[in-house]
Amino acid sequence: MIPKRRLGKTNVDVTILGLGGEGVLRTYGHKREAYELINRAIDLGINYFDSAKAYAGCESYHGKALKERRKDIFLAGKSHARDWMGAHAHLRDTLKTMNTDHLDLWQMHDMRTQEDIDEVTLPRGALEAFVEAKEKGLVRFIGGRSVDPQELH
Repeated sequence: MIPKRRLGKTNVDVTILGLGGEGVLRTYGHKREAYELINRAIDLGINYFDSAKAYAGCESYHGKALKERRKDIFLAGKSHARDWMGAHAHLRDTLKTMNTDHLDLWQMHDMRTQEDIDEVTLPRGALEAFVEAKEKGLVRFIGGRSVDPQELH
């Protein structure tokens, strides 16, 4: 049995080992291998699954494998869009591609600079789309890594 820990302030326990979107999942043309990998991870007790728009075919692999087992996992996704329209479009496409009506966690991806933070927090920035999606029940939790300005220099 893989141990679980509380994920941040979510009040949800997830396995300390998750399945991320790299490796075979960040490809195209490996449907069988990806399906087997995702289902094997669930069979082993892993319940944290991570994907992103930027990870090639990862979302479609998850969509095919998880439609029967969605209730068994905590599904995280990411958007690298910095504006409301782009983030909204990413979420709509992600939900469709992953064959789900919601994400458990939706994160702002690749937040590296103060400029990234400034951009997502502008009026009609991505943060507004994230908050709206949570209010509508399309995502349970939202997140993103905040950058300490000291780290930027």
